[in-house]
Amino acid sequence: MCTNLRNNKAVDDDNISGEMLKAADDNNLQHILQLINEIWQNESPPQQWKDGIIFKLPKKGDLSDCNNWRGITLLSVPGKLFCSMLLERLKKSIDERLREEQA
Repeated sequence: MCTNLRNNKAVDDDNISGEMLKAADDNNLQHILQLINEIWQNESPPQQWKDGIIFKLPKKGDLSDCNNWRGITLLSVPGKLFCSMLLERLKKSIDERLREEQA
């Protein structure tokens, strides 16, 4: 699942990058998976994983024109990993139910 994280991206306040998670050994990945499973079972992701830091970036042209700016949101990389895993689990559950209904 970590392989889906993109490289060379800015990090959130936690300073955890996609590259760090990709480079983790099996022992550390097991701890990360255990943490994500606990969060899944308790239905309580950390608030930091839900929050984002918004930055405005200039485009070309007159910077006094609001249309020449764009916003980006920095999100926690572990939070992105959690969301990816959550999405995969939900897709699997939905696919199984759809197959049962269509059988």
